Amino acid sequence: MPSRRLMVAAGAMMTLLASATLSSTAVAADGTSTTAGADSTYRIFLHGFLSDGIDSYTASDSTKPQFVQTTKGTGSGDWAVVPSPNGKFMYAPGGDKKLRVYSIGADGRLTALPQATGTLSDMPVDMAFSPDGKYGYVTVGLLNSKVEVFAFQPDGTPVPVDAPKSLGSATLAMPTVSPDGRNLYVTNYGAKQVMRYALRSDGTIGGLQETESTTDLGAIFATFTPDGRHLYVANEMGADVAAFNVAADGSLTPVPGSPFKAGNLPHAMVPSHDGKYLYVPNTGSNSISAYAIQDDGVLKELPGSPFAGGPDGTAPEMAVLSPSGKVLWDADSVPADGFGLPTVALHKFDVRPDGSLVRDDSATVKTDKVFADGRGTSLIP
Repeated sequence: MPSRRLMVAAGAMMTLLASATLSSTAVAADGTSTTAGADSTYRIFLHGFLSDGIDSYTASDSTKPQFVQTTKGTGSGDWAVVPSPNGKFMYAPGGDKKLRVYSIGADGRLTALPQATGTLSDMPVDMAFSPDGKYGYVTVGLLNSKVEVFAFQPDGTPVPVDAPKSLGSATLAMPTVSPDGRNLYVTNYGAKQVMRYALRSDGTIGGLQETESTTDLGAIFATFTPDGRHLYVANEMGADVAAFNVAADGSLTPVPGSPFKAGNLPHAMVPSHDGKYLYVPNTGSNSISAYAIQDDGVLKELPGSPFAGGPDGTAPEMAVLSPSGKVLWDADSVPADGFGLPTVALHKFDVRPDGSLVRDDSATVKTDKVFADGRGTSLIP
């Protein structure tokens, strides 16, 4: 059965929705944040692929997110909404082939910076940053994808670096950068592959170093453990997660037993800050699979996993963790009554010391944003 991503592509030439990432934060050995207290305030952003705008919220581990603002978008289909690693800017590659920039206020308010708008050569799919935030990598093109590289000025303005890098016949490519900043990994949805490219010191992309099979179709959302030793890729069409061990030079070796079973349509996963656990939202199963990450990279499903997602048949899309690591927030599509389109909701899960999840429906946030898919939320300390 084709995924919702492919059905949308076939019906409207649009596939990936809003995308965003969890910005980095210093983490102590026990997995708690060294930059924020256990109940400090943080900012959450929600976006719907078929909606015009981004919702901003403030929250803490013990409080329900409080609405701050809706920032009007372009109405062009912003497929990726990604904060810079320092939490100062939000980037929105749009369906009109523009890379728009917003400043992020301490209260979560976004301010458009039209003078900083960049230009893309094709329809954007996803965006990733180098760990130091100096460079950004935007994949463009539904078919025969490319990667465009940008450097960033102090005011957030993206400046093109080098010509777009062709990814050959790759489809729906999604990038991620290794924690040491030395390699770029790009998933190839249609060919069940992840490709590794060397990154030069000036941010430009070198040659293709290797191509590894993810075994099953629909490779998306390549995700590193914080220490960079393991890489996991959701196989959307295979209902499983491919696992790789990462050598010092960035080369990949499949983990014995990979891929590991997940639910239907696994999506944007998140590791715990200490790298002990991995949480995978299953869009087609209304659940979140939780795994203990073994030292050799093997995923061992936790007792009680998969944990039930939101009520009313929601479709979990993306998980992020609070700075303390004690709360997991998951963005979902909630079915509409009758023939309406699904709307975006945010569900809270308390993370127990053993890595298990307990849903807290008292903190649920429902929005009027339409259709969650992909990286539909971000959290910034």
